[in-house]
Formats: sequence, C-alpha cells, structure tokens
Amino acid sequence: YSSWVQSLRILAVFRGNVLIMSLSWVLFGIGHAVTYPYFPKYIKMLGGGDFEVGLIYAIQSLFLLLFTIPGGYLTDLLGRRRMIVFFTWLVVVMQFFYAAAPYWTYLALIVAVESTMLMYRPALDTIIADSLPDELRAKGFIITYTLPNIPWFFMPLIGGWLVDNFGVLGLRYGFLISGLVG
Repeated sequence: YSSWVQSLRILAVFRGNVLIMSLSWVLFGIGHAVTYPYFPKYIKMLGGGDFEVGLIYAIQSLFLLLFTIPGGYLTDLLGRRRMIVFFTWLVVVMQFFYAAAPYWTYLALIVAVESTMLMYRPALDTIIADSLPDELRAKGFIITYTLPNIPWFFMPLIGGWLVDNFGVLGLRYGFLISGLVG
C-alpha cells in the first residue's frame, strides 16, 4: 500500500517546472534520437574521417568542461529561468545550423558553439532539485532523466530510414526535425 501512495506522490510532483522540463526533454529526445546515432556518419558524409569524428567529440567534451562552471556562476548572476529560456532557444537554433553545415569543419565549429551554450545545464538540475520535495528528490530525478529516453526506442529507426533513403539530405532532414520539435 505504501508504495502505491509513494507512486501517487511522485506523480503529484510532476507539475510546474518539473512537468515542463520533463516534456521539453522528451521533445529534445525525439530530435536527438533521430540524428545522434548517425552523427559520426554525418561527419564523414561532409568530408571528415575517423580522426575528425574523434576530434569533434573531443572539442565537444572540452567546451562542456570549460563552460559548465562559468555557467553555474552566470546562472547565479542572471537567474535560472533566464538562463534556461535563453540558452534552450539557442540550442534549438543550433539544430538548423547542423542541417545547413556544408563541411565537417563547420560541424566542429557548431559543436563548439553548442557545447558552450550548454553552460546552462547546472540551472536545469538546480531548478528540478528545488521543485521536488526532499523525500522524493532521487525518485523524481530518476523519472525526469528516464522519460527523455523513451523516444530512443523508435526514433533511431526513423533516422536510419532517412539516411538509407536520402543520404546526407536525410540527416539534414533529421536536424530540421530536431529544430522544429525543439
């Protein structure tokens, strides 16, 4: 009986910030699940090789590392809501740049810029943590971080179909879908 009551309490916290953030992450999950599995292939289709695939992922990691801590400070300065709204829209716009990239070098630049924009991630975690009751925080985080994975059950199939049928143009369509859904 107590597990049912606890389950209902967890569902009750899915309102306001937690609900909006969870739904937006599911929508982002749709776009990412269409394109992300094929990103190394996209790099190669745009003239890169295996080294360039590794280079782009290294650039992504470096910029995420460099800008996460300043992002936390900027969040304290500007406020969580401003950071989340502003940078979420910028990340959405970046999907259209991915769709238009003519060469792998442009992808490297886009990845660097987008990874810089992801400096708002501490704001996301903080607003979720503050919106959940203390006794349900861990379970709320588990659910919040699990929901965006649901599109990964079927959306990579659509991405694969796009690549098989349209090649590089299919991945461009995928990034357009990602931008529009975001």
